[in-house]
Amino acid sequence: RSKRAAELRQMREEMKRQNKEEMEEMRKEREMMEKAIRAQKKEEARKRKTEERKRRHVASLQEARRNYEDMADMWASAYKRLPQYLERGVDVKFTDVAGLGKIRLELEEIVKFFTHGEMYRRRGVKIPGGILLCGPPGVGKTLLAKAVAGEAGVNFFSISASQFVEIYVGVGASRAPSVVFIDELDAVGRERGLIKGSGGQERDATLNQLLVCLDGFEGRGEVITIASTNRPDILDPALVRPGRFDRKIYIPKPGLIGRIEILKVHARKKSMAEDVDYMAVASMTDGMVGAELANIVEVAAINMMRDGRTEVTIAPRAGRELGYVRMKMDPIKFNEGMLTRQSLLDHITVQLAPRAADEIWYGEGQLSTIWAETADNARSAARTFVLGGLSEKNHGLSEFWVADRINEIDVEALRIVNVCYERAKETLKQNQKLMDAVVDELVQKKSLTKQEFSHLVELHGSLKPMPPSILDIRTARRMQFQETMTKQKNEVTEDSKV
Repeated sequence: RSKRAAELRQMREEMKRQNKEEMEEMRKEREMMEKAIRAQKKEEARKRKTEERKRRHVASLQEARRNYEDMADMWASAYKRLPQYLERGVDVKFTDVAGLGKIRLELEEIVKFFTHGEMYRRRGVKIPGGILLCGPPGVGKTLLAKAVAGEAGVNFFSISASQFVEIYVGVGASRAPSVVFIDELDAVGRERGLIKGSGGQERDATLNQLLVCLDGFEGRGEVITIASTNRPDILDPALVRPGRFDRKIYIPKPGLIGRIEILKVHARKKSMAEDVDYMAVASMTDGMVGAELANIVEVAAINMMRDGRTEVTIAPRAGRELGYVRMKMDPIKFNEGMLTRQSLLDHITVQLAPRAADEIWYGEGQLSTIWAETADNARSAARTFVLGGLSEKNHGLSEFWVADRINEIDVEALRIVNVCYERAKETLKQNQKLMDAVVDELVQKKSLTKQEFSHLVELHGSLKPMPPSILDIRTARRMQFQETMTKQKNEVTEDSKV
């Protein structure tokens, strides 16, 4: 029995050992299987990452290719359009531009920057980076820029400021020497920060790029930028500072001689009659610019073809011309310092001078309305005179809002206007010889410069001082009376003390 029990015990231990071995093998197999699964998952994750990197790389290559193609298309489009901005061998000369006067000297100096640039650099003279042509529309700013390029024999690029983009910045330098002309600079040169939104940001970015490029010839080759504008007052201060558009040339409307020269230049290629009186045409076109004068010649040529004639003729027409001279006076500014009594009286007198001249030359029955605009200024200044306590009745600040005094203030202002009007008439009568000389010159020349007018004043002007007004006389008498009364009062006081 004991032997059987020992065998059974041994069998149980053997079975336990076998079970333990099987369990160990199963554990190892499970661990190996889990390890294999983890390795497989890791490999799959690595493969997924590799595929993702490949996909991103391919996408980046495709995006780079698209960007390259877009850039290539942009450059191709720009250089395809370049011929419409580039003019080689410009044949416009200064002789083709009339009515320049003293402006031609400044333009010839710009030409010397190209023809004698090395001489300027050798002597330490800094060549300006930009030239700004200012003037009203139609005076020939674009034509003048072309004439500069033509005289210097350089390339000429002309673009509108609204079409200016970054790609054209290096175009001028790559084709130096050249003149880059930007028309209507105020389209992109307005002061920054005034325009809100995306449009203003794009305009500011364009202006910033333009500012970077305006560094003169140095660094850009022999290239100079010429821009035109009829609104120099709204340009950004950084644009017109020294080193950029530091030289400004103002081109005014042509005078009589200038209009004659412009008409002759535009009539040069037309079949004109020998008896055409350019002086008469120029006299009738006072205030016109070169574009308008050119249009007159073109219309005359069209009428020649319409009428079946072989040459342009201008038949003189007799007529009556009416002209008057006006002095533009700024309104009185109360923030510029103290206004004196005499300055107000002088201002009122000058404002009433047109009406006084009408009465002296044509009589009361032939008065015109040319003085109506200045009448308001005279009345306003007269009320200022009264309310400021400068009149004889001394309507000061304490009586400003008293209703009963308003009519009295107006009456006093009207009296001052009448006094100043008589003063203006007396001054004009003293200088009637000068006025006759001015009228004769205006009839002949249509306009006078400041120097010409000053010369007439020296020859024919009266040196008599402006006659004192009645107000001045009354004020002097009142002050004399007050001094007398004060003196008598002091004498009485001294007698009482004694």
